[in-house]
Amino acid sequence: MLASSESFQVFADPRATPYYKGQCFVAAKIEKGRGANLAPISNECSPLVEAAWCLLQDPSPTDELAASILSNRYRARTIPSFYEWTGVGAESTVLTQLSAASIPLPWVDRDLSEQIRTSQRNAQVESRRYGTPLALQDFWLPGGRANEDGILIEVERLKAIIKYLKNVHEESLPHYSDCVEGYALIRSNSHDPGWRWCVKAGNHRAAVFAAMGIEVILVKIVSIVRDEDVSQWPGVKREYFTPAEALQIFDCIFDGRLRPYSGVAK
Repeated sequence: MLASSESFQVFADPRATPYYKGQCFVAAKIEKGRGANLAPISNECSPLVEAAWCLLQDPSPTDELAASILSNRYRARTIPSFYEWTGVGAESTVLTQLSAASIPLPWVDRDLSEQIRTSQRNAQVESRRYGTPLALQDFWLPGGRANEDGILIEVERLKAIIKYLKNVHEESLPHYSDCVEGYALIRSNSHDPGWRWCVKAGNHRAAVFAAMGIEVILVKIVSIVRDEDVSQWPGVKREYFTPAEALQIFDCIFDGRLRPYSGVAK
């Protein structure tokens, strides 16, 4: 059981919290999580989980083996369109022609120019920590694009997290996930209502926890997205998405139907 402290309370379900916006802390199951590629945080769907599992083996394999795992999954030659990335928006000029890195998810309040600047900045910041800053076209992991330098950076990031967590007592490990931030998807308009969470920050750490077999981690929920509010989502109001397309991407993420780099949702 995850402990709470005087500074915050840990909930089992974001629907049970008094928050709509602002942060709350949830004891979240990894199986309910979705990574930066919008797919489940698992060996099958996340290259980071697969590579982290490889690096955790004893005796540890070489860095080259972990790098080869990532290379096999991050082999897109260019950043795909939003439709190629998710399988959503086959009839949309915006979603079929524009880079996925330039289109915010329908509930994110950014216009197209702000989104591409954010993606460019994130690529540089993330790569600078362990190497040379990389341009967006060489390092956009959600859509499966990373050059050789980017692959080596990812291996070093995973190794640093694993080294740090190996010094933490096993029973305390879930408490060290408090830097994982996410938003909650809450579905009510379906025969299968419930909630899922998506990583906003801490994607690598969440992957390492999944590779270690930890089932529940502490996640800071920084916003809540409800399907019943689709008409008010910024991407719908800006007409990047129709309401039907917005709900389709919501449901694909929620149900874990997105498979990275396949071109379509399963």
